Amino acid sequence: MKSIVACLLLCVAISTTPGSVDAQSQEATLDAVAAAVRQRGHVCDRPKSVKHDAEHSEPDRKAWIIRCENATYRVKFMGDTGAEVVRLD
Repeated sequence: MKSIVACLLLCVAISTTPGSVDAQSQEATLDAVAAAVRQRGHVCDRPKSVKHDAEHSEPDRKAWIIRCENATYRVKFMGDTGAEVVRLD
């Protein structure tokens, strides 16, 4: 069940492109990226914002910067292996 949820969250995050983010998909992306951070054992209290990180993205491997109340992370979705999470502050 966890892998199904993770896959669905990954699909939402990957399918959202920076130029076409409306309020609803922005919130879905924020939720998906925050869930990926937590799944990797990090704390993401009250996620505030998420933005696409074009510099660290690759084809089929989107990277995002998420700002949580307690920390900021770069999250790179790596396909079947899950997300790579790096704390930035």
